[in-house]
Formats: sequence, C-alpha cells, structure tokens
Amino acid sequence: MRSGWKSLIAASAACVLMAASAACSSGDDRSQPDHGSTTKPQTSAAAALLEPATPAQIVDRFVQAGLPATDLHDVTDSECPEAHCMSAAQTAETTVMKFDHPRDTMMYYATHRGAFAIADIVISFSGDVDGDARKAYERQTTLAVR
Repeated sequence: MRSGWKSLIAASAACVLMAASAACSSGDDRSQPDHGSTTKPQTSAAAALLEPATPAQIVDRFVQAGLPATDLHDVTDSECPEAHCMSAAQTAETTVMKFDHPRDTMMYYATHRGAFAIADIVISFSGDVDGDARKAYERQTTLAVR
C-alpha cells in the first residue's frame, strides 16, 4: 500500500515538474510577435469599444427575439447630422443609433433621458414601450453588441 502512495506522489511530482518546465521553457517572450497566433492584434481602447453591429442588425435581433419592430426604416440622413451618429434605424417602438466615437455616444445619451446606451449604440424608446418590453430590448441590444 505504501509503495502505491509513493508511486502516486512521485507521478504527481513528475507531472508538476514537467508542467513547470514547459511553462518556463515555452519561450513566451511578449516582446516578440507570434507569427503563428490566430488572435486578433491589440487595438486602441476607443476602437475596441466600437461594435460592428449596425442599427438594422440590432433591429433584426429584436425581431428574432419576438419583440415588436414595426415599420423599420433608415433615418441616418434625418437624425445623424444633429445627433452626430454615423447611422440610425427607426421603428415605431425604437430608434437605434450607432456612433463612431464613444464620446459622441455618451454625449447623446447624457442629453436624452430614458435612452439606453452600450458601447457605441444608443436606443431610444417610444412612449408605448413599457418597462418589461424596454428591458427585453435592452437585453437583446446587449447580446447583439457582445
């Protein structure tokens, strides 16, 4: 029985030593580029905040989730010059705006009570959207930009 424990302890110690040895000799020099890596290169903090989802894609997400999105139309030309957004889509229930800079997103959000903002997206709700529906729209927007 004792020899079984000794073997188990010796095998465990060998595994720990091999793992430590591999970690130490992996050549992980962060100053050297990893040409075989499939990870994306690091970007600036501002660029990392911007999401690729368009307002129309976010509205599509609403529809897929079973939320009302009546009469979708592009309102970029009418809304964005004043709002400083890069694109916008509107339904009878929501207006979804995408901004090209986090500062513009937060400035618009700060001046529009009742809006919801995440990353570079701001959602404004019509007066007909109740609290539970609003939470559902917010949840779907959050999922769309992650």
